Order: sequence, then C-alpha cells, then structure tokens
Amino acid sequence: MAFFIFSDNLLSMPDHADTNFHTETSSSSVTRSFIGLPLADELSRAISFRVKPLQLAHKAQLNDGSIRWIPPENWHITLAFLGDQPFSLLEQLHQDLTKVCDNTFAFSADLISLAKFPDAKSRIIAALVEPCDSLLMLQTAVSELCDQRGITLDQRKFKPHITLARLKRGSEQADFDSVLDQSWQQSATWNRVMLYGSRLTPGGSVYQSLSQFALSVPSN
Repeated sequence: MAFFIFSDNLLSMPDHADTNFHTETSSSSVTRSFIGLPLADELSRAISFRVKPLQLAHKAQLNDGSIRWIPPENWHITLAFLGDQPFSLLEQLHQDLTKVCDNTFAFSADLISLAKFPDAKSRIIAALVEPCDSLLMLQTAVSELCDQRGITLDQRKFKPHITLARLKRGSEQADFDSVLDQSWQQSATWNRVMLYGSRLTPGGSVYQSLSQFALSVPSN
C-alpha cells in the first residue's frame, strides 16, 4: 500500500510500497479527488479492442470532434466522488481505506455491455459492469467511511461503469446501435482500490494516483 502526492507521471507508482502518507503541500490545500477501481492492463486491452469499431463509426458519422474519447490510462470504476477535499482529510481517508481494503478480498465482476449511460439518450458511452455482491459491498463500505468523515456523496444509486467517451451536446442522436453491444461478457478481476486526484484542463480531466491499496488475497 502506498501514498504519494502528485508526480509528473500519470498514475505512476513507486517501485517499493511505502506505507507513509507523503505531502509537500500545506495541510490547508485542497484537491479534487475520488475513490475508484483501476483497470488491469489486460482488461484495458480487451476494452480497446471492443471500442475500435465504435471509434471507426464515429469517424464515419461525426468526424468533427463531437466525441471526446477518454484515454485508456484514465479508465476506472468510480466508487465515490469526493469533490475538493483538504489534504488533512485525505490523509484520514488513507488510513480508513487501508483498513477497508485489508478486510476486502479481490473479486471478479464482469463487463456485460457497451452502451450509452445511464440511458439511450445520454451523452456518455460506457462499459457497463456487473453489479456483483462483492463490488456492491465494497462501494457501500467506501460510502460509509466517507459519511463518517463528513463527506457528502452523490445519493444516486450506484451503477458501476467505465466511462469511455463523452458526446458533445447535439450529437446524442448519432446512430451507434450497430456497434454498441447489447450484451458482452468480458471477465475481469479487481484487486486494487485507488484514491485519485483530478485536475481539470482544457483537454479534459487529468487523473493522478494519490494512494493505492491492494485488496486481500484469499488463503488456500
């Protein structure tokens, strides 16, 4: 388990785990942050393969910048969006998440479809994830610790998904039905939780790892 503050490299991790909380920033500073599940490289490659026809359809229909594709290194499942939080609170969350992840086993939750999210009229294209019991229990535990720290979260029902693209206004009616899969079974194992920092830029959000936690591995 490791914690470190923004580096120049996107989501870079140290070679050796460091259990200390590191900050060179004043405790009064705040950062836009969220807690999520990063994707394994193998899963990112599988999604990229599935997304390729969608990108080709985009070029054929709307080759005008009306869709912003999320880079694979930014793909994740959001468990809790925290908003702007002081580093002092993030340090407390680091300790909380350590305990939660120590008591949570790695689990499987498959991707089940590519679709507009949350409905057919939406401007988000996402890979939808099976809401299995293990994933729901983890998200509940994360929500509860945020509540204990006085963080107000979105009250909408948790619908696990991986955002792949965002459509600009006016392009919602683009016909992607032929390449959006009605069903898709892609096996996926989730064994890490990450506390992310998010920096808004003209080209979209840039995510950086603040802290990474390994989920427990069942003993044989």
